[in-house]
Amino acid sequence: ETLNRSLDSPALTRTILTEAADLMGAAKAALLAIRGEVLVAEEVHNLSDEYRRLFCLPLSDSLSGTAVVEGRTVAVEDVDAEPLVDQVLVREGGYRSFLTAPLRSYKGTRGALSVYYDEPRRFSEDDRTLLRTFAVQAAIAIDNQRLMREKDEMALRDGLTGVYNRTYLELALDRLVKEARRRNGVASVLFLDVDDLKMVNDTHGHAAGDTLLTDLAAILASCSRESDVVARYGGDEFVILMPDTDAAGAQAVAAKIAAAVRRRNAEAQAAAPLSVSMGRHTAVGAEVSDLLRTADREMYAMKRARRSA
Repeated sequence: ETLNRSLDSPALTRTILTEAADLMGAAKAALLAIRGEVLVAEEVHNLSDEYRRLFCLPLSDSLSGTAVVEGRTVAVEDVDAEPLVDQVLVREGGYRSFLTAPLRSYKGTRGALSVYYDEPRRFSEDDRTLLRTFAVQAAIAIDNQRLMREKDEMALRDGLTGVYNRTYLELALDRLVKEARRRNGVASVLFLDVDDLKMVNDTHGHAAGDTLLTDLAAILASCSRESDVVARYGGDEFVILMPDTDAAGAQAVAAKIAAAVRRRNAEAQAAAPLSVSMGRHTAVGAEVSDLLRTADREMYAMKRARRSA
């Protein structure tokens, strides 16, 4: 029940370790994750950061790896009597005995859960079963949390292009406006529109139009920084929200996009070329709230000028 209440918390793994230690009467605990052919310590309880850094054990030749590979609880009642125990970890961890159970759920085995004791200890079959049962519940909780996060992420992504949707853009813009007002910060936005998308759909089919949208989204993502927000605003319109970016920085991004569009048209075998109109605006402080509206106006002014020409 405690684990289920923690599904929406970033501290789920710490909750798992605290609950496991309390349940098993252990002094310390660790959540172990599979990374290729080794196990690493993903989270620890009452163990040092150095222990977490040092923990890297092969799946094929370690007791913790045996728990994962064979799907059973492994018990070490005295670390001094077990030659496979890593003595460097024992010294850093300061424990004398431990239990390790696999983290298994309906999605497979993702690692292991270990609990550690400060003294040698005799483990009963009930001890092994109890930890194994708890580890299954913990693995299911971790998988469910990941599913919840993926679902939340999907709700904020455009289904066709994979970039963020308008809902997320508005949330990001609200955060940016508050931060810019607080720090009198600068921000820029690019507002982009795929030219003549309806004509492409009517002439070449909607698949060709979708290709233009997905190609542009990929170009925008590749030309942006990790801190920027690339979003499909609606239909044929896209936005790049760029915090802490002045006019020169925004112009540089716009130039990169224009060059990438030209390369795409020169190299692609698509049914229709990609043509993009672009509006750009930079604001400081409270004026950041007008970023989208101003960039939108500039983009449509650009489209009208091109049509007139």
